Amino acid sequence: MRIVHQDNFNKTEYQHYIDEPYFRLIHSLQDLSVQVPPQGYLLCKATLKEFAEHINRCYSKIGITEADLRDYTARPVYDSALWLAIKDNQADEVVATGIAELDKEIGEGVLEWIQVSEQHRGYGLGKYVV
Repeated sequence: MRIVHQDNFNKTEYQHYIDEPYFRLIHSLQDLSVQVPPQGYLLCKATLKEFAEHINRCYSKIGITEADLRDYTARPVYDSALWLAIKDNQADEVVATGIAELDKEIGEGVLEWIQVSEQHRGYGLGKYVV
C-alpha cells in the first residue's frame, strides 16, 4: 500500500498501482463542545460481537466478523477508549457505534467505522459518536 496526497500524485509514476481514493478531514480541536447522548440513549460497553453485528446491520455486503474486529485490537493504534457503542434504553440494543484509532507517534486519530441504525438516525447519535 502506498498513500499519496493528491498534490503529490503523478499518474505515470503510479500507473502500476490500483487507485482507491479516500478522504481525510482535519479538525483543529478548537471550539469543541461537550456532547451528551440524546435522551433515551446511553453510552455502553459492547462486545466485539455486538460491534460486528451492528456494523453488518447498517451496511449491506460488508460482512465484517468478530475475528476481523479482534485483528483491529492487535494494531498498535488500537485504543479501547475510542470504541464507542450507544444503546437505545427502551429496546436495550446497540443502535450506534464508532471505532477510531490513535497513532500516538504522529499525533493523528482516524475514524474507522461510524454508523447509526437507520431507524435511529436524525437524533444526533452520529454527532455524539464522532
